[in-house]
Amino acid sequence: MALILAMACAHGKVMSTSCQNTPTVEACVWEAQRDITDQCLRDCVIAGCQGVQIDCTSDEVRARCEVKRSGGSIGGYAKHRGRTCEAPGNEVAWCELAVSEHCRAVMMVHELAHRCGWEHGDGHGVPGNGGNYQCNDE
Repeated sequence: MALILAMACAHGKVMSTSCQNTPTVEACVWEAQRDITDQCLRDCVIAGCQGVQIDCTSDEVRARCEVKRSGGSIGGYAKHRGRTCEAPGNEVAWCELAVSEHCRAVMMVHELAHRCGWEHGDGHGVPGNGGNYQCNDE
């Protein structure tokens, strides 16, 4: 029984049970701790890793996820206007791309940073600062 339990815990807790291809909470937290240099933004992203609402099924999300953009697919999005690391949004949209765990975690950290008020070009170590992230580990 202990072996079965250890195997179940080895991969971590997925961020969503209703959306496919979300990262584990642990992978998301690790990427945020490793990458983000601003303490308030990092704390906000980590809090999101541990409990943000993820929308992957609404008509709006499905329509936006189907749009192809130069350089690849949309991994997700979050509303950042009027948000700060002290007053973040409560939801991110997720596009359920079939990519590696590492890439899912990096994309989620990027989207969670948006929900904390971060915008492309703000820096602070957020992956995909220019708006695109290339997953080279596929």
